[in-house]
Amino acid sequence: MPSITRTDLREELEEVLDLHSATYHELMLEKGVDAYWFGKYWTPKYDFYAIKASEVWTEEGLVNREGWQGVLVRTRKAYLYPVLTVKTKLPTWTGKPQSCFFGLEVGGDTGAGIAAFEFGVREDGSEYLQADCGGGWQPVVSDLTWILPADAKAKLHKYTIVVTETWVEFYIDVELVAIALNAWNNMNPKISGPPYSIFFTAYSPMAQRLPALLEIIGGGLEAKFPITCGGVSVTDGTPRPPRTFIMRKEGTYTWLPGYSLSSGSVTSHPVPILGREGKTIYFMADKDGTLSIEVMTANGNWREYDSASITAGKLLSYTMAGEAPLVRVTFTPSSYPATILEAEVVVR
Repeated sequence: MPSITRTDLREELEEVLDLHSATYHELMLEKGVDAYWFGKYWTPKYDFYAIKASEVWTEEGLVNREGWQGVLVRTRKAYLYPVLTVKTKLPTWTGKPQSCFFGLEVGGDTGAGIAAFEFGVREDGSEYLQADCGGGWQPVVSDLTWILPADAKAKLHKYTIVVTETWVEFYIDVELVAIALNAWNNMNPKISGPPYSIFFTAYSPMAQRLPALLEIIGGGLEAKFPITCGGVSVTDGTPRPPRTFIMRKEGTYTWLPGYSLSSGSVTSHPVPILGREGKTIYFMADKDGTLSIEVMTANGNWREYDSASITAGKLLSYTMAGEAPLVRVTFTPSSYPATILEAEVVVR
């Protein structure tokens, strides 16, 4: 029997640890997709069967075969504060209803957690895109059909999910399109985009160590999700990545910096601050005025947290000491016209 040295053991251990440190195309080309992913399919009677990922997922895409209710592949590793990017075209459906999920999920039916994009077609033929997030047995959904790219079936787009300690971010290409606050809130307040939607995981906060998931609900019909192995990458992230949110006018894509008022006030779109130690607002305008700093309560109401006087041409730096899920500001100038020069929130 050949002897095994400490060096041999160390090299073997390093290879195993490196094998699952991240999942991306070059590694799958070298080791094979089954080294990183496993799969299952199920019948309309919900009998479940294990299957190799490579049998249903190739460079042609993920396939649900005729007679299957659904099929999925999932990474063998669950990633901590995962960052997942999927570059793909969306499916052309063969029946209705049908849907696909691409994101992160650990035992969705048991409530541990899901953070995923869902694209599908309803019985009436209407298509939808939504963000699903929360405890998997009753995740909360946020409609994203308003931001669905018109050429999503014809051209590749990037769909990214970033799980942090207190919220989950959803991106399409370079645009932040949704934020799910990972907090129990049975009032379940929702804020629609643009520029981005905001919602709570509400009924069951989700886990933050999650495997990646690709899934088709085919409804017994053949269906193909044209996502390739080269179109998926996932790795561990960080619990509290610092963020700078440049403020936009509420419910619009209009940036507050550069925005001019001829009368009245302007309110920003909300910014998440849940669980962050550092929360600093920077604001500047070319006219004097008053800045109202407002937070959302658990009931979904906006209440004034504090107010600050704005001096023309002087940058306000305001650091919040209190805790809240969301913050927004309302600026009322003392005279018109007035132009906002700076408006952002930095969190860490």
